[in-house]
Amino acid sequence: MTLVMCLILLNGLDEARGFIENEQMAKAIPILEQVLAEGEEPEALRLLVKACSATRNFDLGLAYSEAALKAYPEDSSLCVQVAELYLAKFSKNPMGWMTGKGTYIDLLEKAIRLEPHHVDSYRNLIGFYSNAPSMVGGSTKEALAWCDKLFAVDEVSGRLARANVYVTKNDEPMWREQFEHLLAHEPNGDVYYGYGMALTSIDKHGEAIKVFDQGARLNHVPSLYQSARSRLLAEVEFEQAVTLFDQFLNTTSAGNPYRSGAFWRKGQALAALQRYEEARQCYQDSLALDNDDRVKKDLDRLPSGGN
Repeated sequence: MTLVMCLILLNGLDEARGFIENEQMAKAIPILEQVLAEGEEPEALRLLVKACSATRNFDLGLAYSEAALKAYPEDSSLCVQVAELYLAKFSKNPMGWMTGKGTYIDLLEKAIRLEPHHVDSYRNLIGFYSNAPSMVGGSTKEALAWCDKLFAVDEVSGRLARANVYVTKNDEPMWREQFEHLLAHEPNGDVYYGYGMALTSIDKHGEAIKVFDQGARLNHVPSLYQSARSRLLAEVEFEQAVTLFDQFLNTTSAGNPYRSGAFWRKGQALAALQRYEEARQCYQDSLALDNDDRVKKDLDRLPSGGN
């Protein structure tokens, strides 16, 4: 490879890293593809899998995953990212779990062997066993067993994971018990967020608003989003919902996957306030990020003309 080509590849990698550091994953992907078109550059492989995992671009990411894992066999985060690509793929085609669950589980278990404190690996395994049908390996018993293993390395994460398993199983007394302990001893943004989502699952939107507000006050960005969304679900405080969605949009970078939803939900709040032209712009901003039929339907329902 010539010196000029080496410099071009290095500049491409640096540019892609900059986009990834700023959560602009979609902008990094074509640059990394161009780098890889010139040769199998290991760092480009790793960065491309990371960007594809974040954007759920599973077809492209999985096409390069084998080479990336071969180049970095001891990278626990890479194992998790490839597993998340399989998760995205099987979410689109659940029958893929029938033949692919072993690969998914092996990747996550390998990540834990490489880095026993890799919390995301445990969470993904717990999520699989908790949510998958029994015919493809789902098991509440196995999910709780992995919660216990996570508890041994990170007590708060383990208890929070246990609460979420009980939420999945609609066991309200048990998840309330877990969250009450967490709120008494280790209140943080993740705990408030988890508790708020549990309350949302049983349509307790008024309670959820108060809980998400507490998380938002701790600068927990997902709680900020859900605080605004819960006001829509409860059909209260639409002006405050608009303000909170604006805070979320001003806080997050262009690559945040919830921005399209924030524009959509903000549009719904504005429509409820009969601020139709502002709502129209929000729906259009949402569709520019994600071509969602639900947003199209809301856009079509807006009355023509001004506010």
